[in-house]
Amino acid sequence: MKNLHLSRYFFLPLVLFSSAFASLPEKSAIVYYGNNISYPIVGIHDYIIVQPEFTNTHTHGFALYKEKIYAYVSVGEIHSDIKEYKNIQDDWILTTNKAWNSKVLDIKNPAYMEYFFKELIEPRRVQGFKNFFFDTLDSYQLVCKTQQERQESEKALVSFINEFHKRYPDSKLIINRGFEIIDQVHSDLEAVLFESYYEGIGGEKLAYQRVSDDARNWLDIHLQKIKSYGLNIIALEYLPEDTHIKSAELIQKIQKKGMIPYIANRELNIYGKSSKNAIKREIFTLIDTDIEEEITSDAHRYGTPVFEYMGYIQKIFHVSEPLPSMSEMDKYQGAVIWLTKTYNNPQALITWIQQLKKIGIKVAIVGSLPVDVQSNYFETLGIKIIPGIKHKNKILYQDSMLSYKMKPSMLASNFTIEAKKSKALLIYKHNDASNTTPAALTEWGGYALEESFIMHNNKENIWVINPFEFFKQALDLPIHSISNQSPQNMKRLLSTHIDRIMNKIEKKCDIFLL
Repeated sequence: MKNLHLSRYFFLPLVLFSSAFASLPEKSAIVYYGNNISYPIVGIHDYIIVQPEFTNTHTHGFALYKEKIYAYVSVGEIHSDIKEYKNIQDDWILTTNKAWNSKVLDIKNPAYMEYFFKELIEPRRVQGFKNFFFDTLDSYQLVCKTQQERQESEKALVSFINEFHKRYPDSKLIINRGFEIIDQVHSDLEAVLFESYYEGIGGEKLAYQRVSDDARNWLDIHLQKIKSYGLNIIALEYLPEDTHIKSAELIQKIQKKGMIPYIANRELNIYGKSSKNAIKREIFTLIDTDIEEEITSDAHRYGTPVFEYMGYIQKIFHVSEPLPSMSEMDKYQGAVIWLTKTYNNPQALITWIQQLKKIGIKVAIVGSLPVDVQSNYFETLGIKIIPGIKHKNKILYQDSMLSYKMKPSMLASNFTIEAKKSKALLIYKHNDASNTTPAALTEWGGYALEESFIMHNNKENIWVINPFEFFKQALDLPIHSISNQSPQNMKRLLSTHIDRIMNKIEKKCDIFLL
């Protein structure tokens, strides 16, 4: 065991348990196949289905929710681009599923069953997974031509499930469909998932499409039998990412059918919607301060305390990294662009902001203008920048959130801003009678630039705008009933710095913690 010396900087962690979700009788589920799982987002769900190769099991979040996490495993098909494919025998391959570009396997072959447990299940158990989700159970229907062939394949599927519970009696199992074998395996299942009750995907291009009434009537027959066994049913529906209103309507319809809804895109790489949905508590913040000096950046020093007081976690990203995709941004409640100079690819930045608007994530641009004053990039966002030094001689309008700790200055600026379809927060009149709006709320979020945001005075940075009110309105942040410092996995962490106390103690005696 290592000796822990008592340093001058001593932090006292207190874990304060709180329940943000009181009595919630309905269950919820999530199927997330993306990278970098956000456990504050997924942890609220009762069933969490993930891709094991994208999941870091050596985290606090995984350990906390391990009993609810299910590792995806394909039973009837395999892709040739995964590492386990190298040991697949040629005589196990029956055909190719062109829609998914995967190989359909002979589940009746005993050698394949042994391979399945040795190379697909056991390594994931070693990785840390306890529970599993079996997919592609009905792939045999692509090759079976006779009733006898189908019965033999269904018997093999039952053997897979029986063998699974024989080897791992402590593991829970969810299957995708498996309607034809439900009578034989229902007692071994935790739940049944199926896809596309109202909204699905189909065709070689896997396009989004409505499910026909005939297909839904056929599903109802099988779903009624599953319900008779008392099993939970997870209904997975596919919708494009920008259909938030339709998702809410779909959730209600599925709940009325007595099923657990989950609505996501066809790639399943976003955090979709279910019966229960966690509050998004992370704020993406883009900075250009040197990576080594990140902790001393204005974004960290002044932004972090504000967001933590409001109940959010600020996540700092550097401009040297590519801008995240929309699926990666899905876990954030809002985005802040807090730069000190122009962004190296302004067109990409503007396009990125427009994409965020489409998926309902607002952006706040603060501090310096992130584009060159000579450019017209911002015009697609309703912002016109006119270069040229102008002197201010009057404040025409000032919102109540301005003059928070210091009044806006009357310093000259080298550009003028005109904002369309926006709510101005500060308007100056120039000496040539033109006006400029350095701070405003917009359709895509809002901005507060230069002296309307923070003023530098005698080596101190002083808030001109009320950051709590500005970020709340610009990013459309929900109001939380309590302050939640550094929330993580539905717990609140409180840290206190007692450096002065420790200095006094060190003067009196030498202390070591062993």
